[in-house]
Amino acid sequence: FQRNKLYSLINFNKNSKISVIPDYIENNLVSNNKKEEDFDVENVDISDSSQGVWEGIGEGAILPLIQIMILLLCLKFKKKNPKLFFITDKKISFMGRIYLNSKLVFKLINLLLPNLIFVEWTQSNLIKYAQKSNFGIITINFLDSRSKYKPANKPKLLLSLGINHLFLPGIPDYRKFASNYSNISVFSNLKNLIRQFTEYLRKNNREEISKFNYESHNKSVSDYWKSIIF
Repeated sequence: FQRNKLYSLINFNKNSKISVIPDYIENNLVSNNKKEEDFDVENVDISDSSQGVWEGIGEGAILPLIQIMILLLCLKFKKKNPKLFFITDKKISFMGRIYLNSKLVFKLINLLLPNLIFVEWTQSNLIKYAQKSNFGIITINFLDSRSKYKPANKPKLLLSLGINHLFLPGIPDYRKFASNYSNISVFSNLKNLIRQFTEYLRKNNREEISKFNYESHNKSVSDYWKSIIF
């Protein structure tokens, strides 16, 4: 998909050799993740009131925050209250314009949704709260047409950190990646996400877990580079 877009954008002859190579998964981030036998299960709720994460930069984070709030409010009416750790920067914005203090924003939000929790982004916090979580939600900015060209780096990273189930927007690379895993749900819009998430909670998280092997992935990337450079 990305190779074909390069052809159209740069107007290359299709006989030209263009290779699109996936990024490495950050070894230092994943290797710092505790091994399963060292997993601290304190405060981890594996009942139908699950715990999950959303992770992203503060610039533009207000739009996904609104989406997450709508999801949690709809679930609240169904008497479901999953806890979600919203991991982002100290300040968040809408489309990179007006920046707001994240702690202040979440103090107001928590009056209505105490289960939506702000966590400041650090490498250690991402690892810690991924360990505490059963699910991860990834969103994109549908107002930005470039978003549909995102590679599946973040889904690979979250699975590498031990997330059991992912909810992904239906952009091409995400769909392609999700087709290999039974524990990934792909949604087309917010209504679809709410339906899928409700079903996920109804199943009480009983599902076969397909883990992503980041070491094998990184080796394949290295081999790909070697085949082109040497």
